[in-house]
Amino acid sequence: MELSKFLATIHHDTDIKCHASLLGNWFDPNRCESIFNDKYFNIDEFIDTAGNLSDIKMDDVYFSLNSFRKRHRTESDVWHLNAFAIDYDFYKLKEYKNLSPDEMYIKHIQSSLKYEPTFVIDSGRGLYVIYVFKHCSRVRKKLYKEIYKRLIKSQEQFGADQKATLVTQVIRLPGTINSRNMKLVEIIESNETNYDILDFTGILPFSISEVNKYKAEEKTKRAEGKRDIPKEKHNKESQKECTYFDDVYQDLKKLVKIRNEKNEVEGYREYMLFLVQYMGRYYKKSPAEALSYASKLNGMLKRPMTDKEVQTQCKPSKICRGVMSIKTIIRKLEITTEEQKHLDTLVTDEMKYELQKQKKVARRRKIKYLNRTEKEYQVFLRRDMVIKLKRKGWMNSKIAAELKTSKQLVACDLKYIKDNAYEFIKKIEDIMKELYAFINIDNFTRYVTQEFNKVLTKWLEISEERLE
Repeated sequence: MELSKFLATIHHDTDIKCHASLLGNWFDPNRCESIFNDKYFNIDEFIDTAGNLSDIKMDDVYFSLNSFRKRHRTESDVWHLNAFAIDYDFYKLKEYKNLSPDEMYIKHIQSSLKYEPTFVIDSGRGLYVIYVFKHCSRVRKKLYKEIYKRLIKSQEQFGADQKATLVTQVIRLPGTINSRNMKLVEIIESNETNYDILDFTGILPFSISEVNKYKAEEKTKRAEGKRDIPKEKHNKESQKECTYFDDVYQDLKKLVKIRNEKNEVEGYREYMLFLVQYMGRYYKKSPAEALSYASKLNGMLKRPMTDKEVQTQCKPSKICRGVMSIKTIIRKLEITTEEQKHLDTLVTDEMKYELQKQKKVARRRKIKYLNRTEKEYQVFLRRDMVIKLKRKGWMNSKIAAELKTSKQLVACDLKYIKDNAYEFIKKIEDIMKELYAFINIDNFTRYVTQEFNKVLTKWLEISEERLE
């Protein structure tokens, strides 16, 4: 299929005044070097320029699925929504890594798709499945993002990239080269489709009628004054002064160390370094300071990126509109529950609850044969000393001085001993005898085992000598 027809199909309703983005290494004559960044074109220039880049088979060129009203690839500037693209990194999964993109699509992905794709593209290593739909206004961005997430989630078992769900999403341009393995990006299937964005709402958990009904009910509640007291306005300035950035940065350093050991950092490097710069800029750090933090983190990676790549490929837009939530960071970095056990901030609420529960269990863990925690056992030993010293006729003040505690605590201990006299006369005494017996038996067993191992080793040595 011709590239021009392919791009015209995706951007079919795009206004000539709108801009589409081409992301690649463009030569800058002022610097006499290539710089990896976006260039923006109206639809006609966009198709012509993309055709030229495809003819010379340029490395690593990406194009935007949606179009923009200004020369900025930001979500606030999106004007026309055109398509969804599911990015499959199936080669990261053991069971599929030896399959070619064609084989992976035919054997596994094709039968699992709920909707027939408009295009299927071999990205050089993975696959893109693209759904083109009729012109959709930017007003439906929330609906677009929710459908996009659900489409990705439905293909998660085949390595669908969870991070590739942006309204500003870019994908590789067919006819160009994937520099990771020097393979050509090709269109392997195209179908005549006529989708509307509402055709994909079947993948959502609620129907449009249910959503409209819910909105109407909420509107009625507000009108009748039955809604809860509204939340306090978000104080952005006070949030910027918090230590959230430092906490996240420390967790990212721990995460890098963990993944360095597993050799699993590649694939997350770009987002980690982008996140550090984005959050640094949001929390009033200068671009140079934010870049410095990112460079330090990059230096910890087992396979770091170059300084130029950190500055160009991982830089945030000039407008940092909001702080990333913990839930979003965990999802995009795919932080596992096992990794969260070693982190402090990047932990889900469910995992926090589980860790607190484990700590409580550990604190309440009983000493075997005594059925007491360590703290309870220490208290018992102190009370045992108090009663022994009291039987000798010592005054409370002298006992307190001897045990380095207060007279009030000694008085409380004596009251407890009086109320629970049986515990100090018989029960613990019997348990301690059993415990000492167990310890002696255990030591005896260990001694016999060691002696047996010595004899066995000696016998094996003699046997080997005889065989020789």
